[in-house]
Amino acid sequence: IIGYDEVSRLAALNRPPIQLRTGCFCNPGACQEALSLCDDDVTEQHASGHVCGDRRGIVNGKPTGAIRASFGKDSIWEDMDALA
Repeated sequence: IIGYDEVSRLAALNRPPIQLRTGCFCNPGACQEALSLCDDDVTEQHASGHVCGDRRGIVNGKPTGAIRASFGKDSIWEDMDALA
């Protein structure tokens, strides 16, 4: 498993950098459900020191967040090509 933090670091190396949103997007309950984490998983992640906003994409072999790429009115085809 590759964590969102590692993907974000690699995207930043692209020229121009690929802008991604990572983590739980300020919605930990939805994140927990989307990642199929049980309450014990989340408790274990917190006990290990994981907190919102840190750069720990994997804790004990389980993801702590996700990756989102968005396109807006100023996006161009080359932006999509860079992401793909």
